[in-house]
Amino acid sequence: MTTKAAFLIIGIFSFGLNLQGQIQLFNDEFNRAATLQANWLNINAEEGWMAEHLEVHDIDQSTPDHLHMMPWTTSWYEDLRGTLIFKLIDQDFVVTTEVTALNRAQNGLPSSNYSLTGVMLRTPRSYPNGALTDWTPGGENYVFLSTGFAATNHFTCNGCPGLILK
Repeated sequence: MTTKAAFLIIGIFSFGLNLQGQIQLFNDEFNRAATLQANWLNINAEEGWMAEHLEVHDIDQSTPDHLHMMPWTTSWYEDLRGTLIFKLIDQDFVVTTEVTALNRAQNGLPSSNYSLTGVMLRTPRSYPNGALTDWTPGGENYVFLSTGFAATNHFTCNGCPGLILK
């Protein structure tokens, strides 16, 4: 059984699939601005959330040869939904990517807690009448690899050191 997955991509990536035509279908070198609208889906529009979480998102404009995403304050955590620009894939794949997390001025690392970016694999959710009508809690199914800045002391582990990711 093959499950469709959606994923968030920031940076440069390519897919290694069995057939050359499929590689070209999913590949994006982020060097043509038109591929954002032609080849990528936005979770806001696809699921009917009516709440755009991206202040800026473009290909090959803010940063040459990159997908550039700058979100408003948002987060993926349990049932909270953040930004997601994705492609649907229903077969085996390999992702190779370069991901860079920067502060809003784009001159250094983020310093705000949970300023993260990365790659996400997510089982799509279906909302026939739109997310605002059909959403139910507990339906998210995803894994992600992130980079950026986060600091936490886990409340369930007395005496455990705090975690700081940079």
